[in-house]
Amino acid sequence: MRLKTKKLFTFFKIFIINVVFICPVSGQQLNDYNIVWNSQSQNSSQLMPCGGGDIGLNVWVENGELLFYMSRSGTFDENNTMLKLGRVRIKLTPNPFEKGSAFKQDLK
Repeated sequence: MRLKTKKLFTFFKIFIINVVFICPVSGQQLNDYNIVWNSQSQNSSQLMPCGGGDIGLNVWVENGELLFYMSRSGTFDENNTMLKLGRVRIKLTPNPFEKGSAFKQDLK
């Protein structure tokens, strides 16, 4: 019994040392993994995933229009393929995505 307690104590010491001294990540290191789009997408293959949990969106801007696919967990067909529930196209007036205007899309 005493040996198990000693091993457990050693494990926790190593775990605490890892968490405190080895694992911390600076904000700059996290920013290195942010994805940024500086131009509009050509098609849906260049989309940005959004959401979490039960509902998801695949969002992209194409030809000055905002488009997205909607999905929800559990929407599988008979081949176990996850289905999209719909596609939405939004055209804005005045258009903030007109050619020549600055474009930036961040995934953090």
